[in-house]
Amino acid sequence: VVSTWSTAMITQAVGATGALLLYVAFREPSFSALKQVKTRYLFGGSFGAVVVATSVFAVTYVGAAMTNATMLLAQLATVIIIEMFGLFDMPKQPIARHQLLGLAVMVAGALLITL
Repeated sequence: VVSTWSTAMITQAVGATGALLLYVAFREPSFSALKQVKTRYLFGGSFGAVVVATSVFAVTYVGAAMTNATMLLAQLATVIIIEMFGLFDMPKQPIARHQLLGLAVMVAGALLITL
């Protein structure tokens, strides 16, 4: 009924409203603490908006199941890369066999969805 970008905007607006309500309900520390957050970390929400828009767009081409499988696979791979290289001030962690096994199982699952 609405466009991809409208859907992405609505999704982000609803999420932001929910976060604001939780902020007010639980009386988190003030917004002044944001001054201590590194600027690069504040762009995570922008990336989230791109992910939502891409997901909405992808569903029309490959279906919901394949879109979800691909998104989960990308998230798992991203976490492994972040840990392996110690990005975003995380301690470096070697890739464990069970992580590679999990990645392989997810790839197999994504391929099975296409059958």
